[in-house]
Amino acid sequence: MVATLEAIPFECFLGAGATVVALLLFLFRKHSLPWQFRARVTYVCDGDSIWVKTWYGRRVKLRLLGIDAPETEQTFGGMSQIILARMIEGRRIDVSAVDRDIYGRYVSVVLCDGEDVCLRMIERGAAWPYFHYFNRMPRDVAQTYRHAYEVARRDRIGLWQEENPEAPWNWRKHHRSWWTRFVFWLKRVLGLC
Repeated sequence: MVATLEAIPFECFLGAGATVVALLLFLFRKHSLPWQFRARVTYVCDGDSIWVKTWYGRRVKLRLLGIDAPETEQTFGGMSQIILARMIEGRRIDVSAVDRDIYGRYVSVVLCDGEDVCLRMIERGAAWPYFHYFNRMPRDVAQTYRHAYEVARRDRIGLWQEENPEAPWNWRKHHRSWWTRFVFWLKRVLGLC
């Protein structure tokens, strides 16, 4: 005997529907911060932004906390991306997301094989310490970043081979359109960032 839809109790549909909704809510939930997880790096966007895939298949975009790498259009921007890609692309990382930025990226501390990825980028002269955000970091980590920056600059490593490289935050001020700057200002005023 074949069961028809009319013969199946309504409660069965309700239970199955609730299970599907619960599963979808789990997969697409917004995580409370801080959020710690392991992931595999699937793509390096530039010297301070990456895409990762969590163990359950969710793709997440991260912004590395504590550094600011040259923009892609800047001198050394492409090299910064290559250095980060060689360091972590395709590898498993430990992520501690502490904030969300205006682009929706999770601002995160990233460790690869137990090593601080941002510190390695600074030591290799591939990124500036992002002094503006040091207040979000433990004091000893900020001091370690500052020391690595001073050593890389003194020894003319990476981007410090240039006589006077332009910091990414200054470059963005001079090269972003008035419309982009207006949108950032509006988001700040509205409390969206």
